[in-house]
Amino acid sequence: MTRMTRRQAVLGMGALVGSGLLLTSCRPDKFIQRVPGEQFPVWKKQGLQWWTTRQKEREQQRNKERQLGKRPDVKMPYPYLECGRLSSSRGYLGVQVNQLDLDEWGEVAFVVRNLGNAPSENCVTEIYEGPLVPYHIPFVQMTLTDRKIVCVQPWETKEVLLRWRRIREIGSIGIRCYDPLLDPGPLVFEQYDRHDSGISWTTP
Repeated sequence: MTRMTRRQAVLGMGALVGSGLLLTSCRPDKFIQRVPGEQFPVWKKQGLQWWTTRQKEREQQRNKERQLGKRPDVKMPYPYLECGRLSSSRGYLGVQVNQLDLDEWGEVAFVVRNLGNAPSENCVTEIYEGPLVPYHIPFVQMTLTDRKIVCVQPWETKEVLLRWRRIREIGSIGIRCYDPLLDPGPLVFEQYDRHDSGISWTTP
């Protein structure tokens, strides 16, 4: 007579139970819970109904936030960059510029924010020195003093620190942020465009 080990007995029992489940076409977890496998289509239908209702509620919520201006209408997946709309740890641009003398190098801080639904892996931030009220002037006609590339995740705010020099007695400072591929931005300085911001001064 052949002696059976404990391991062989456990494996044999497991195989027996498994084959029984396959023959009855019942899910193992429901077999343990004593719930018939025929109820699975009912659960599936209820799950799809819940998910459809949830999608409609979320879309209604998004539309309401868009109408209130809390959420930009952004196609997926794209970043939606803006700069200079929030105060940095050093204050707004005007406060920082007034602390610098003529022809003096200093560091200027400003905040970049991504209101989109995708990260900007190559967000370019730039800072310029230009003439008084530089609206509609191409950036290439302004003096670029510093540039830095940062990564900004969706709904992240990031403070950027760039070097800048005041070389005009009457002029302006301009900042800019853009993603070359996903959120390019204009090539000229615009007063109300979300990609740029700035301030002018009229006193030495």
